Amino acid sequence: AFHGQPQWCPSPDAEKKFACCAHGMAVFPHWHRLLTVQGENSLKAHGLSFGLPYWDWTLPITSLPAVVTEAEYTDPETQAVKPNPLYQGSVDGHTTTRSVRDSLFEQPAFGKLTKLA
Repeated sequence: AFHGQPQWCPSPDAEKKFACCAHGMAVFPHWHRLLTVQGENSLKAHGLSFGLPYWDWTLPITSLPAVVTEAEYTDPETQAVKPNPLYQGSVDGHTTTRSVRDSLFEQPAFGKLTKLA
């Protein structure tokens, strides 16, 4: 599954069903790390000579970085403006979009929890 597509496993009409997307599940950190390593290894097999950037979630942020919030980017080699695949994509005819809640950027005082916790 990719970001909730398909929405229900094993099928939408199953008597017992569950969300297919690993996001929000207890196994997410392990799943995501494996996915990242496999993706990086695949890219290295095709000539990638550096590691993928790591987003350090332990540092406070007030918004998502431009690399994922801008709909287009300028290709540094050709100067052509292109759609940003990190902004949105299409999976099985469904367009993914980012709908980030402001509560994700709360900065609680030391020892206090966010509303998400």
